[in-house]
Amino acid sequence: MLQIAVCEDEQADRDNLIDILKPLLDKYEEEYRITNFTSGGELLQSDDSFHLIFMDIMMEGRNGIETGQELYSQNHSAKIIYTTNFGQYCMDAVNTVHAFAFLEKPVSAEALEEQLQALLRQYWEAEVRLEFQNVSYEENGVQSEKPTLLLLVDTL
Repeated sequence: MLQIAVCEDEQADRDNLIDILKPLLDKYEEEYRITNFTSGGELLQSDDSFHLIFMDIMMEGRNGIETGQELYSQNHSAKIIYTTNFGQYCMDAVNTVHAFAFLEKPVSAEALEEQLQALLRQYWEAEVRLEFQNVSYEENGVQSEKPTLLLLVDTL
């Protein structure tokens, strides 16, 4: 299940983003859960782990760049898509937080779908590797271990 956070202090912008996002996720038949936050501090206090975070930059208290830096230091695999009216922050979003994308408000369905497709491609692709591990087994009442070649699959 794709875990998504929307961190936006403006109700109208948050509603617009979710109104666009839900039909796109439904279109790709992806199971998801969206959790809303109204501040960076509220997001940072969450015990949940997210695959995708939509975040405003200009918020009361801790701004989106500062919040993103803290999130990135805790979890490099979370993808952050910034949404803002302030394009001058794009460089900070990309260079210091390693943002997945940067969308200007009002967010359009086309721009959001393009970024969502790119993210879902990564989410669906699996990293496959072969690894030897000792596997326990019982034969004729005797417990034993033997090295076994396993196919391991990791996803985003």
